[in-house]
Amino acid sequence: MKIIPIFILALCLFVFSCEKNNVKKLPDCIQELIDEKDYIDLIHCQRVNGELHYRINKGVIQADGVEYIINKRCDTMCFISVVEYPECNSDYDNDKWKHIWTRE
Repeated sequence: MKIIPIFILALCLFVFSCEKNNVKKLPDCIQELIDEKDYIDLIHCQRVNGELHYRINKGVIQADGVEYIINKRCDTMCFISVVEYPECNSDYDNDKWKHIWTRE
């Protein structure tokens, strides 16, 4: 009977965290971006104020372009660029971004 609580805990950690690589289910709007646009190469996520934010890498390095940070509704929350450093970047910890998706 001790196995059931451990299983439930493990399941909850998987469902409510972006700590895992190879996320099985991305938010619908992000999946649509992936399906419609073949330029998305990487997706990272980080929890900010209880909400998951996704950093979308379009196959460019920051010196060449912008990485947008969006929420699960695809609202732009911030962006990363070497040309401009918006104040919203202070909401994120660079060490806490977790890689969750890569184009195959």
